[in-house]
Amino acid sequence: MTISLPNEFLELCDSDRTEPERVLRQFIADVCEISSWTPRADGYTSTGSDAGSLARDYYDRVDHRKWRREQKNL
Repeated sequence: MTISLPNEFLELCDSDRTEPERVLRQFIADVCEISSWTPRADGYTSTGSDAGSLARDYYDRVDHRKWRREQKNL
């Protein structure tokens, strides 16, 4: 999958001196609670802190199922 990232996100990552891919992989790992004692080859590893529950809270709050239902009705 390839997605275009908005300049605002790229600028935010740049200001924090981090790679956008790293931020997105970390969020995905946190929301899915992916953990590993050793670095995974695919780069996904949760921080193991409350970031996981915060990421999941955000994901649930967005209510993707509602968005999908709305898209079907268009």
